[in-house]
Amino acid sequence: MPVTESGRAGGPGDDTLAAGGTTARPSGWRRLLPYAKLLISAGLVTWIISSSDLAQVWESLRGVELEYLAFAFLSLPLGVYLGASRWKGLLRAQGVDASLPFLYGSHMVAAFIKQFLPSTIGGDAIRGYDSWRAGASKSIAVATVGVDRLLGMLVLALYAAGAVLFAPTVGEIWLLRLLALGAAVVLVVIVASIFLPRPKLPGFILRAWSSVPGIVQRPFNKLIGALGAFSGRQDALAAGFGLSILLQLNVIVFYWLIARSLGFGLSVGQMFLVVPIATFLMMLPISINGIGVRESAWVGLLALYGVGAAPAVALAWLEYGLMLLLGLIGGIVYATRR
Repeated sequence: MPVTESGRAGGPGDDTLAAGGTTARPSGWRRLLPYAKLLISAGLVTWIISSSDLAQVWESLRGVELEYLAFAFLSLPLGVYLGASRWKGLLRAQGVDASLPFLYGSHMVAAFIKQFLPSTIGGDAIRGYDSWRAGASKSIAVATVGVDRLLGMLVLALYAAGAVLFAPTVGEIWLLRLLALGAAVVLVVIVASIFLPRPKLPGFILRAWSSVPGIVQRPFNKLIGALGAFSGRQDALAAGFGLSILLQLNVIVFYWLIARSLGFGLSVGQMFLVVPIATFLMMLPISINGIGVRESAWVGLLALYGVGAAPAVALAWLEYGLMLLLGLIGGIVYATRR
């Protein structure tokens, strides 16, 4: 069994990641998918650039107040620490004891790897792998990283729902209000179904599931079993939810500092609406690391507050630059770790 950096032996049973073996070649459309995402990224960037005044974008970037930008970058290591702490608590609820420095380093490596993967959460694949290295089975690794991500999304949705109810600028946009409230309700139900004690399923559902072929049942049963370890663990929910509140607040402050560095007159309260929506859009796996989607989202959302396209693009590029810098540091961690 492999020994992890956290000192645990990983891979219990037949639910571990194989150390060797062959992998099936992807089908034709799967091989083309990365190129399609590159084309989408390139197309969106081209559209944004063609519809923006690059001279104004450059002028906005030239006027950046560096002290606010420095504070924005310094908020990123704090976010990594909060994220690693939440992840550690969820792993502990699954009986996996991983060290905080190991998980912090994994987050940094994920910040590097996601630069080359679809959406802004592509690095979760690395975190899933490192959950296994810390001693979790494959199903527990996937379940833990998924629940970790769900808690963050839940808090973002609650922030957006609160902002859309009380922000006078967007209160009249009924579709935006409906989407924010709907996302919050759906995520509350999902998270509650994971952490609250589960009711016994009706017999007809169990009988129907028993008729499903075993090749389909097995992976779902493993994942459901892994999620079952969170059932009744309100302590893990409370700790994870509390850290999520702090983590996502740090994300909102991060974007507010970038906006402030550009001289935007936006309040932190206004960022409670636009940051969650932009974050959700950048999670869509339709481009590489959210390139193109990032710019389009910020142009559309900041228009709600009268910010022009050129300054919005400047904010998107500054955010990408800071994340890229964090990713480069993560690359050093990746190159030096075992």
